[in-house]
Amino acid sequence: AITNIGILVFVQFLLTEIVLTLLLSIAAERILTFLRWPRLQLLFTAGVCLGLSCTVKAVALFFMLPLFIFIGTCSQKKLRIRALSILLIAFGIPYGSYQLFTALTFQQAGRSMLGINLCYWYYPHLRAHINGTSSDEERYFLQHKVPYNEVLPMLAKDVLKYPVKAIFALAKNWI
Repeated sequence: AITNIGILVFVQFLLTEIVLTLLLSIAAERILTFLRWPRLQLLFTAGVCLGLSCTVKAVALFFMLPLFIFIGTCSQKKLRIRALSILLIAFGIPYGSYQLFTALTFQQAGRSMLGINLCYWYYPHLRAHINGTSSDEERYFLQHKVPYNEVLPMLAKDVLKYPVKAIFALAKNWI
């Protein structure tokens, strides 16, 4: 019998969803309060919460464009430019800090880290499938023996050379 719910639910995923929901709820509450009582510090708080939510999960980025349109159409005309500017600056502080940290740590700018995920998560599984070794051995080889700028071309070459194995490795890791 299963007595521990942690076996069925990944606690870290549940925690990120809770934190994301909390930050988005605070931002929504602050924005709605701003529409009723137009104080720019309310938008600053909303922007910071939205920026922090983007560091938790990238899906929060999808809220920014509709939110800008909403604030632009619903706020008072005399506050519209200042409101959008404050929201953008407040959003940019945590999000820009996260981007800077990512660029300095991984030498790659961008939110998705797709190149690093492809090179150091998917590609070791593909190499292990091709070479009959473990993915940990292949990950160690790629991280410590091959320069980062050479890994992506190696990946492309192996995917073209072994397309069925590439699809199998991808499907195996998604399931």
